[in-house]
Amino acid sequence: MSFTKSIKSLFPGYGQCTSYGASTNVNTNTGSNVTITLNTNTSTSSNTVTPISQAMSNGKIRVRTNVIGVNAVSKIVSITATDGTTTVQLYAGDANGTTAGVGLDETFDFVTNLSLNSFSVVVNVTTNNCTHDVEVGGNY
Repeated sequence: MSFTKSIKSLFPGYGQCTSYGASTNVNTNTGSNVTITLNTNTSTSSNTVTPISQAMSNGKIRVRTNVIGVNAVSKIVSITATDGTTTVQLYAGDANGTTAGVGLDETFDFVTNLSLNSFSVVVNVTTNNCTHDVEVGGNY
């Protein structure tokens, strides 16, 4: 399912979003950490893949549960990004997972001096499989 209300809708207030990428309907299987990667060449295999159009130094990352497994519990383990040389942690992860059967929809801001061209979001699911979507938008 595509993003109906995308983070790009926030940018009239923040300024033009010059770079954007998304990966949707990524299978996140029970009991394992799944890394969803978005970069300028490709992204984690999904139903809809939009590679990041160019490197960025500031913007927003959105992670959401698209299909919620019965009584599934999801949490973001970490979010990191790299310019190809230096990797930075943008989010240390959720302390707790969602309530059983409740999806997550979280948005994070980032500002860095680096020209980030690859983002990795690690998601963990317990009880039943889900699908997750990730989008990144920002400026250089």
